[in-house]
Amino acid sequence: MNQDTARHFALYLTEAHSCVYLTDQLSRTLFVDPHALMDGFSYQALINKGFRRSGAHVYRPHCDHCNACVPVRIPVAAFQPNRSQRRNWQRNVAAITSVDTPACSIRAFRFVLPLSRSASS
Repeated sequence: MNQDTARHFALYLTEAHSCVYLTDQLSRTLFVDPHALMDGFSYQALINKGFRRSGAHVYRPHCDHCNACVPVRIPVAAFQPNRSQRRNWQRNVAAITSVDTPACSIRAFRFVLPLSRSASS
């Protein structure tokens, strides 16, 4: 597929729900059909239009009377830490990080449950 070829995807709009970004606001979400076959060019075109991805879902906020959510793409390869960030990095150089295989555990559940409750209220 080249840039001159337009792909069309079925879009689905959710009912209004509590906004996760702005307190006391209602939000709607526009989803691309999760069963749609999408190539890299189509995906990038959607990203350029403000869509985001979470797992297999490609979506964007689509609120009736609000456009406060602005997608931001961060050019990570060009990042240059400023003085404060370099100082913070040096202070935390001894912090331990690890990468592990995702797994369900009681410890993780106890951590996530309060977060999910606050997001849904």
